[in-house]
Amino acid sequence: MRNVRIKVCGLTEPQQAKQIALLGVDAIGLIVGAKSKRQISLSKAKAIIKEIPPFVSKVVLSVNQSAEQVQEMIRQLEFDYIQFHGDESSEFCNQFNFPYIRCLHVKADTKDLPAKMQTILDEGAQAVLLDAWDDKQYGGTGKQIRLRNSIKLPHPFILAGGINADNATQKVLNFQPYAIDVNSGVENAPGDKNIEKIQLLMQNLRSCS
Repeated sequence: MRNVRIKVCGLTEPQQAKQIALLGVDAIGLIVGAKSKRQISLSKAKAIIKEIPPFVSKVVLSVNQSAEQVQEMIRQLEFDYIQFHGDESSEFCNQFNFPYIRCLHVKADTKDLPAKMQTILDEGAQAVLLDAWDDKQYGGTGKQIRLRNSIKLPHPFILAGGINADNATQKVLNFQPYAIDVNSGVENAPGDKNIEKIQLLMQNLRSCS
């Protein structure tokens, strides 16, 4: 539980992003390079990034874009990490010489998960993000990952998938992630975050630290 980081993903409005950043979250996630209800344009991403105060990491999410599209995001936006959330290979992710987080979509029957995660880290990722697998979309589904509580996972990893104020504490206690990534579990509607839900989630985590 100690010092678990919190990333709020799928923000779409500058003032709400600033408000959430000032709550004390560690990172803000922007969905620029993916087909999503929470996808924003490069110009909107610029406006949001401008409102984020210092020492809050800015993460831009990409799903199966071309190298040219990723390069354009890097050229136009000032951010800290790319989150590759699709089927990108390590070779693809490494070509940009830019810090990145790589998502691993977890199925119920995923085998050798720790070994797969360690390989991703060894090949250059700053962290592995675990999200629930879905056959229709790459994230933001609210689906939860099913893992054995006893499983030992390599660090640093970020836990995503249906995390909300009610279940965050138990998930962190069970799996001891470096960070959690919340999205649909703290929303009123896609892209519209609920400030009270985020505050409650943070309060619940702090009370058990």
